[in-house]
Amino acid sequence: MIRLANMNVSRFINIKNELIKCEVQFVTPAFLGGANQSAELRTPPFKAALRWWWRVLFGAQYNNEIYKEESKRFGSTDNASKVRIEIVGNFDSAKTEYFKGRDIFVTSRSRNNGQPFKINLIDYLAFGLCDRKNYTRNYFSPNSIFDMNISIHKSYKQELLLCLHALFIFGGIGSRSRNGFGSICLVSAIEKSCYDLKWQLEKPQNYPTLNCFSKLYETGKRNSWNEALSDIAEAYRKARLSLENRHSFDKRALLSLPIIAQGISNNNRSPKQFMMHVAKTANNQFIGRILSLPIIHEQQKEYNDMVQNMHLGFAKAGLIDKTDDISKLLGVEK
Repeated sequence: MIRLANMNVSRFINIKNELIKCEVQFVTPAFLGGANQSAELRTPPFKAALRWWWRVLFGAQYNNEIYKEESKRFGSTDNASKVRIEIVGNFDSAKTEYFKGRDIFVTSRSRNNGQPFKINLIDYLAFGLCDRKNYTRNYFSPNSIFDMNISIHKSYKQELLLCLHALFIFGGIGSRSRNGFGSICLVSAIEKSCYDLKWQLEKPQNYPTLNCFSKLYETGKRNSWNEALSDIAEAYRKARLSLENRHSFDKRALLSLPIIAQGISNNNRSPKQFMMHVAKTANNQFIGRILSLPIIHEQQKEYNDMVQNMHLGFAKAGLIDKTDDISKLLGVEK
């Protein structure tokens, strides 16, 4: 376990701001990097993640004013950000070594003459970042610990605390964070938000939000992050394959874009609305999670059917419906 030195934050706060101090640990490998994509612990990905979770949690309340309200908190070309983040980060050299997930057998028309071959489920989630032997980008290892200090204007502190908890409970940092990479957890607890979030009353928007159609699925407790991540990878893959016949992509296109397949040239971009995460428990066990954040879609009926079938697929794959625990996990259950 790598432990980093504390930072001096006396220059970092002012009378209108409050300081939130977090001791954070990577639970799964984190692909974080600068312009050259080499592993680097920088503040922009963390700020971007908090901004994204603010939209998920609070965006539906503001409708057409969302960009204005978001800019008040996180900044824009016209407004300075009310959120400042500093991180102690000087890890040992980041790694590219292969990490082991569960193997499954698959077939492909374009590989191995159509005969079954093995794939690693974690490689399945990291598609594009590995070459079957090593990862093409280095990463920060699980169990690495760092300090993150956030200066926030007093008027927005409760919102930011809730965004932080959502990030630690459901989200991740860096490339493939929607696929469970870059999952992080708190080493020591921080205060809960007192914000009264009634997400069950919110309707979907044209971007991911926590809303009345959201669902949460979990694995049981596992002994390693590899096992928990493999479990949700397999459940997601089974649910996706159940949507339609092999080599058909109409419903797959409702799930996410682009599609990379032989003879397919749909390069539009639409990230999936299913967030994967690996949580670490107090007794050093691991739980895989998939949080569903449905949106408004131009093909609404077909999209709704796809989401419902994905939910059914998760259940058939053995994941447990824990939707009723979302408020408790966020700390907003009254």
